[in-house]
Amino acid sequence: MSAAVRSSLVLALLVVPDAALAHPALPGIGGFWGGLLHPFVVPAHALAIVAAGLLVGQVIKGVPESARWNGPAAFAAGLVAGSIAIACAFVPVHANEALLGLAALSGIWIAAGRIPLHLTPLLIAGLTGLVVALDSPPDATLLREALLMQIGTFCGALALFTALQEIASRLRRGWQHVGVRILGSWTAASAILVLALRFAK
Repeated sequence: MSAAVRSSLVLALLVVPDAALAHPALPGIGGFWGGLLHPFVVPAHALAIVAAGLLVGQVIKGVPESARWNGPAAFAAGLVAGSIAIACAFVPVHANEALLGLAALSGIWIAAGRIPLHLTPLLIAGLTGLVVALDSPPDATLLREALLMQIGTFCGALALFTALQEIASRLRRGWQHVGVRILGSWTAASAILVLALRFAK
């Protein structure tokens, strides 16, 4: 990450509003650790990040080492853009549903075993990062705690995405590919089921 990107992230997070409302990941856990756990315990976030990481991991097999960081870079760029939007008091309406839609789309591609164009998974990764950040406004009344929560969410989401991408990119055996496709199908089915239940209300 370049110095300009780091500076922009810090500047954006410093202007986070003093009060913000969100769905708490784990009641009673705030600050950095609450933000760090947020992508792991909010189901829509976890589904979308898992699906995006696996999708990008399938695409980057065999690419040069320098290109392996394109996925995390796209995801991080989305997280930064979403954090800036939250700092500017942008309030998304259907961010959670958008995450489920992205998880379903990625899961379908993974389950089908058809790798889309190289740039498509990077676009999915960037959009997933953007919507994860938009759906994670800090649940804090103090500026310092809100800032720590945003940094924690960034670190947790990026770590989860990067780990899944690296795992998926190193799977070489046939049964491992089948396992990834099964996981993709479960991810897509779960996301579609939750979306169907929400829109049926």
